[in-house]
Amino acid sequence: MTGTMKAHVLRLQIDLANDVHAANGASDEAGVQESALDDIVMDSASGESLAYASMRDYISRVRHPAISLQRDFLLAYVGDLYSDQGQVAEKLSPLGPVVDTDGVTQSIGERQLWADGCYDRARDIRAWSPVVSDALCLVGDMLRGQADGLQRRLDAAMEYFSDKGIYADSISYVDALRCQQEALSSVRRNPITGVIDIAGLDLSWVVRHDEEWQRRRNRATLERYFTLDANGDITGVRPGMQGRVDELLDIAWKSLTEGGASEEIARLTPDERYALLYALIKVSPQIDELEHAALQASLQELAGMTSLSDLESRIVDISNAIGGADIPLVTSWLSFTTDGGIFYSKDVDGSVQKRNGFGDWIEFAGPALGMDLDTHITTFVYDGKEYRIQSWDGTYGAGLFYGGEIAVYTRDAPTLPSEQHMDMSPQDIIDNLETLTPQQTRSIFITYEPATGSDAPDMHIHVNTGGKRSIRRSAGKGYWTFDSKFVPRNPTNGYPKPGYTQEDISVTGTVSFEDEGLRDAARAALERDGVDVREQGDGSLVIGWDK
Repeated sequence: MTGTMKAHVLRLQIDLANDVHAANGASDEAGVQESALDDIVMDSASGESLAYASMRDYISRVRHPAISLQRDFLLAYVGDLYSDQGQVAEKLSPLGPVVDTDGVTQSIGERQLWADGCYDRARDIRAWSPVVSDALCLVGDMLRGQADGLQRRLDAAMEYFSDKGIYADSISYVDALRCQQEALSSVRRNPITGVIDIAGLDLSWVVRHDEEWQRRRNRATLERYFTLDANGDITGVRPGMQGRVDELLDIAWKSLTEGGASEEIARLTPDERYALLYALIKVSPQIDELEHAALQASLQELAGMTSLSDLESRIVDISNAIGGADIPLVTSWLSFTTDGGIFYSKDVDGSVQKRNGFGDWIEFAGPALGMDLDTHITTFVYDGKEYRIQSWDGTYGAGLFYGGEIAVYTRDAPTLPSEQHMDMSPQDIIDNLETLTPQQTRSIFITYEPATGSDAPDMHIHVNTGGKRSIRRSAGKGYWTFDSKFVPRNPTNGYPKPGYTQEDISVTGTVSFEDEGLRDAARAALERDGVDVREQGDGSLVIGWDK
């Protein structure tokens, strides 16, 4: 490229940052529209007229693909803008706040000329003043080095100015977007029948939404927020997105420690839900590894100072002294107390667990809290409500405790297909993380409320282990029972005794519902899911969640 090029680098960086902000906002808006159209496409039971059928056909085959294509373009455009920002930082910033190619070329020429003058003068005086001659040569080398450095930076700047590929990804959508607009403008609606006619439309621009497309879409979505390596691991946060990423992670923290998380989750865009889920799944195991390493080191150090069996005895003594009474702040905030060496939950109004309810996504905050759990979920609809019966078993506190949980949650029965809970185990979600659809992600973030009143059952829990100890406790009436004990350890080295890992533990529960219809619906749903369940003479259900 020839000719003068001039750029105000700081102004360019500000303009690019503003463009990124605007494009990200447009992408969020397109995502919300796409989700709304998804709902309409999935809801096939709202009308049977020809007009309604033609409207759904139009939305499914034309309008939804159109907004989806626009969103693909916006995601590509955001990616290109990030690339442009990187190029400016790498190729223009080294030349200062203002890049003037003519000015830089002149500076290079001047330094080369000055260097040549120094070399010439050094040759003239070398015979009678070698010291001065050497000094002049050093000055000449310095000036030549400056000229070479400026030339390299100028070459990089000229590469930027001549690079027509920075926006290649988003530009590649131009023809498809043009065809899309022509198709949208060609749609006709019969004013008498209301039928929408899309026959004869050129729909060659419609992209097939297969698994590979979803993988690319999800990757582009994540790259709005994070920088990723080839394996998809998060290596950093995009400039300008740190604040929003912090807010998303704060929502996850609030779901475990404060109130109001469910309302904030409901306001998340499809992209934000996916980014938060991805971050939790990728980051939590790393925290878990650090916690386990730190705990093991502490226990081994403790083993050198006192017997771990003595430590366990002291824990039991403290537990007996508390005797199931409320522990200030701990019980009111987190529902926990202890008695007889068992750490367990109480049904406490105002506690975090009862205020925030539960959703699939919270499973992935578990590793960050030192949990290694297996879980089983059964959902069913009865009398206008959807019920969720869930069990957990495994280890807590980075392996320091073993235990189990049973819970019953509810929500209003879903009335639209898009509101249905999709049965995916935590491992299913992890295995399909790169190709999760917005509908699957939305299901993962559904919030269920604790069962209360007549919906809350009486529960007795039995935590089975592969060791000599287990946990048996009558929890009484409530929506949730959590029960755990200290893992017995070898007193000589601090290592846990065998039989108390996540793989060794299972839960059996005896659950009694007031409503016989609810009991029967629960039993049928558990049997449908292959869970071992039987009804006792008093009407209670004995449920065995075996491995």
